[in-house]
Amino acid sequence: KTGKAAVIATLTNKYDTGFLKIKKNVTINGVPAVQSDSKAKTNGTYRFQIWKGGYKAEKIQRALVEIDFADGVAQSARYEWTDERGGAEGTTPVWKTDDITVANGVVTLKGLEPGTYTIHEIENKLPTGMKLVNGNGQGGNDQQVTVTAGETASIQTAEFTNDYEELGGFELKKSIITKSPIAAQNMPFNFTIT
Repeated sequence: KTGKAAVIATLTNKYDTGFLKIKKNVTINGVPAVQSDSKAKTNGTYRFQIWKGGYKAEKIQRALVEIDFADGVAQSARYEWTDERGGAEGTTPVWKTDDITVANGVVTLKGLEPGTYTIHEIENKLPTGMKLVNGNGQGGNDQQVTVTAGETASIQTAEFTNDYEELGGFELKKSIITKSPIAAQNMPFNFTIT
């Protein structure tokens, strides 16, 4: 009998993934919220959808991302791969925080397959009073970024700006100087404010 040693082969599959970033700016009357006494008006959760490929083109790696703001600054973020629950409307999201970070107001999502992604801010879910001003200068709500495997030096960023339009106020006082205070009580006054 001749003994042959078993051959053991170890195979390692390596799949390089990449990153994308979302920068969320919140302003009050066009001024960064952090510079405003009313910055708390920008508090809330901002929601994004991400698709691999064009707008809703592919169902591969489709995600929902939520970014929480307090006093004009991104505080935390979470995501879910909606395909993991079938993407069905009305189902409870399975939120994850392991592959998403927030630093200096920028959210980074990692572990993405290389390719082109569309990022879409969900306007009808904005905090009360906020409106989408623009996205990356592309004039709309949908932005595309390219994810490159292993790229860490120049990760593409989708940038969105929302604005809270705060209207100014004023106080109006009218003084009457008269010798007949009773007549002045019933006298009508009209004001035109322009």
